[in-house]
Amino acid sequence: MSDLTLSAIALACGKAIGQMDTAQQTVVKCRETANDNAIALFNKKAVTGTYKKDGTGCALCTAFVDGGVAEGKTLSTMQKTYLPAFKQVVKTGKALSDWNLQRNKPKSGKANAAKGKKEFADKLATVYRDEDFAGFIEDLQQGYEDAQFDTLAEGIKSYLEASGIKLKD
Repeated sequence: MSDLTLSAIALACGKAIGQMDTAQQTVVKCRETANDNAIALFNKKAVTGTYKKDGTGCALCTAFVDGGVAEGKTLSTMQKTYLPAFKQVVKTGKALSDWNLQRNKPKSGKANAAKGKKEFADKLATVYRDEDFAGFIEDLQQGYEDAQFDTLAEGIKSYLEASGIKLKD
């Protein structure tokens, strides 16, 4: 490869970082606007009600969902993911750092779940001490960085299934 080609690749990398930074700044501004507007509704003592797809429900909830759909979000995502956050901010007047409340939900009902943090930590310590653990973690990290899977949990699941272990979903 010539130096010119390598320089072009480096230039593209730098541009991508610049675009990423700009996009992150836009996200912060949009989050602030959403929080400010929902807090303004709180300050005006607005009350949210029940959203109905046919438009006969709460006017505030309908307007909120319609606004997100108009910007390209799916009706389902606006309704199930973002509407509860909107209602929460309007009710409490407290800004959110993450409007996707589903990311913060604890996972429940897992089969064979550890009885407590200590029991889970003991199981994890046993795996950590295994001589193959370091290699497994390196492979997992590399697979994640190479976008072979979206989450580390997907990578672990893939490894277990490739090893012949059947998992319940």
